[in-house]
Amino acid sequence: DNELRYILWRSYENLAEPGRYRSILGTAADTRKQYELGVGNFYNDGRRNEDEESSRVAEGGDTAVNIRFNTLLSTLTEENADRIALNLGRPSPILRAAGVEDKPMKLYGNKVIKKMKKHGFSLDELQDLPRAVANPMAVFNNYQTEGNRSILTNMTIGDKNVLVSVTVGKGNDVDFNIVSSVFGKGKSNIIDWINKGYATYLDKKKTLDYLHFSGSSIPEASNSREEKEPELLSNQSAQIAATEANTELSDTAKVVRNFKNPKVEAEEDDIFFRKGHELSKPRMQDRDKLIKDYDASVGKNNQIYNFRETFQDSMLSLKILMRLIAEYSGKPIRTFEDAYWAENRLSSINKEENKRYLDNFYNPLMDYVHELAQKYGLRNVEDYIYAKSGLERNDVLLLRDAKKAFDEGKKLLDDKLAAGTIDEDQYEVLMKVTQADFEKTLAKGRDYSGLEALVFRDYKDQLDEDKRNGKITEAERDKKEREIRKGYKKNAERIVSEFEEKAGQEAVDALWAKINAATNATLDKQLESGLIDQTKYEELKGMMKYYVPMRGWEEEIAEDYYDYETGNIKDRSGNVNQ
Repeated sequence: DNELRYILWRSYENLAEPGRYRSILGTAADTRKQYELGVGNFYNDGRRNEDEESSRVAEGGDTAVNIRFNTLLSTLTEENADRIALNLGRPSPILRAAGVEDKPMKLYGNKVIKKMKKHGFSLDELQDLPRAVANPMAVFNNYQTEGNRSILTNMTIGDKNVLVSVTVGKGNDVDFNIVSSVFGKGKSNIIDWINKGYATYLDKKKTLDYLHFSGSSIPEASNSREEKEPELLSNQSAQIAATEANTELSDTAKVVRNFKNPKVEAEEDDIFFRKGHELSKPRMQDRDKLIKDYDASVGKNNQIYNFRETFQDSMLSLKILMRLIAEYSGKPIRTFEDAYWAENRLSSINKEENKRYLDNFYNPLMDYVHELAQKYGLRNVEDYIYAKSGLERNDVLLLRDAKKAFDEGKKLLDDKLAAGTIDEDQYEVLMKVTQADFEKTLAKGRDYSGLEALVFRDYKDQLDEDKRNGKITEAERDKKEREIRKGYKKNAERIVSEFEEKAGQEAVDALWAKINAATNATLDKQLESGLIDQTKYEELKGMMKYYVPMRGWEEEIAEDYYDYETGNIKDRSGNVNQ
């Protein structure tokens, strides 16, 4: 039926042009095919008409409305802004419970351009706005007018969260909610609105995290080395304590915890593919006969089949199934529906994709590394790459683990406060202790990347020789090793600065551009193959600016015990190897 046709069509197109679904044209073609076949987001099961279905899908966030919004947004210019209206779908159950009228939400293109010029953000920063609006952090009735609401989202523009103001339409727009403004809103206004009782809905976890961590209250993982220096981390930690001590912020947190949310209607699951209709008796008989014919063709007693599958064609069973489906349906199997043909073609595709990766990414990178190695020495190039990447890796993973420990401590205290085992004053005191632990963790640092071994290598042979010659004792030798390892960060920064000074910024930028291109190509393939989803893809891609796989070093390193996807530390007491 049409669902199967759509799945096979999509698989065929992705084999023919890997990665097409991340492009605007690919997304548009996919949406058009869903509409053409009446499947996915365009399936009409009789409960909703087509217009209602396509407008209400924004409730789940990751749906056709979000895709169409992003596609249309990418085409928006000053020249066509007056002719474009962006659809954000119908309000989600949360928005309806918070007082937004149950009408489609419309954002005029000229309004976007006007706000973009005034507030200095880019169109890309509004990607996925329907999804963010459907799952808000908070909703406010700050204008004290029925139907008008201000929606605070998790999306950010710079260091401010995106606020979307919605008002009931008038005149030609009477059947719509009109988005009157979109921009990044400062934290002080949000605190004031909460304290004044303007909130009509609060996601308590998101809002409390926002109060504790918005703005400069907590450092975020950054791609810039300069943003991660110890001095800045110390300043940020001091700001955390200062912010928490603020009486107004503490009062606001109490308001949030005690806020009573409106009842939110249960949201129906997004319907992508309907359940199959029960087959009529003749069709059931055809199916049963097809199954018997298939079993007879591939059964273990069929020696001819067993021989052919073993020595001639490992996918023979699939070929037989495709033939039987064509016979019993009375319709030929079209190319994009033929799974047997696609599987046979796959080995050639894999070979070609591997060649393309070598030609476009791996070989150019190796050639450039060889060029640098001839000028500065291969070991110096390798040490620079590992030191540059390792310093960033240490900062990112340290911050993530410290933040994780903080969140766990905060959740424990939140649960105790909710259970009544501690009061508000005890909660505030214990939160300061938790923040102090967070600060201590950042200040202490940790080597996740094997940089200790990298910097110690230059001293190891001399220390061992001095020990053999009796110039130093074993205890003195071990003490010097500990001192050198303790200063790994300073020595790694020296390796980086010396190489960059010799090679020059242009050569360094070219090197990292080639490394990142090769790394991102592997991530792209994982996304296309379904090994990771879009969220994980964006997280891994934006995690580090100077990422290199650490496997292949001389000894055990970060990836031997750190799981990047889950963020969990494997059972190791530390890392002292390169």
